[in-house]
Amino acid sequence: PTGDLGLQPGDWVRVKSYEYIVSTLDRNNKTRGLWFDQEMVKFCGRTFRVERKVERIIHEKLHHMLEFKSQPVILQDVFCCGDLSNLRLFCPRAIHIYWRDVWLERVDPPAHAAQRRIG
Repeated sequence: PTGDLGLQPGDWVRVKSYEYIVSTLDRNNKTRGLWFDQEMVKFCGRTFRVERKVERIIHEKLHHMLEFKSQPVILQDVFCCGDLSNLRLFCPRAIHIYWRDVWLERVDPPAHAAQRRIG
């Protein structure tokens, strides 16, 4: 599945339910090449602000630049901590997680965010 919410830094989104996201995955737990990891499940149903789009990354194993055709986003304060993965237990790297638009839904800013803007 595809989806383009036209997300920009500062937009607010809710991560869709785990059940919905699973329905978008292929047998390798990927949607259009982007992996949905068990570390991401704990963020389902929660609301976050978009930090930035990801246009390109360095593929560490292949040692070359990859450019995304449809840009995933990074959400503020959402990191892989390795607390659910046996081989990454308490990973100190705190790697950003990439999210496909199809896994997200646009929402209004939470009340506490609106209060911060005014004051």
